Amino acid sequence: MQLNVPPDLVTPINKRLSGGGYESVADALRRAFEAQDAEESWTDEERRALSANIEEGYQQAERGELIDGAQARREIQAMKDDRRLSKPAIQITPLCTGRKRPRLRSLPLYTGKNIRRILKHSP
Repeated sequence: MQLNVPPDLVTPINKRLSGGGYESVADALRRAFEAQDAEESWTDEERRALSANIEEGYQQAERGELIDGAQARREIQAMKDDRRLSKPAIQITPLCTGRKRPRLRSLPLYTGKNIRRILKHSP
């Protein structure tokens, strides 16, 4: 399939590719679609919670209750670290068939959305 990209999308795509986060245009588009799918799957409750958080932040800014960028980055990094430490490590064990080397079976391709759903319902 050949895709003609409008000029206004060329710069953001090239920016993502040059940043090293994506190996190809297909990777960048895949991530964009996954993000859109995730956003579209939000429940009304999740949307209301997000709106409430945005409103709370706006009100805090109006009252002058702000922190500088460096402090915000430190707090966000601490939250990421806490979240990463609280998640159990995922261990993948290959299936063995009695051979010396394990034989890998083909697995279905899972998108980020499906993986999140599977992990959410796993014990």
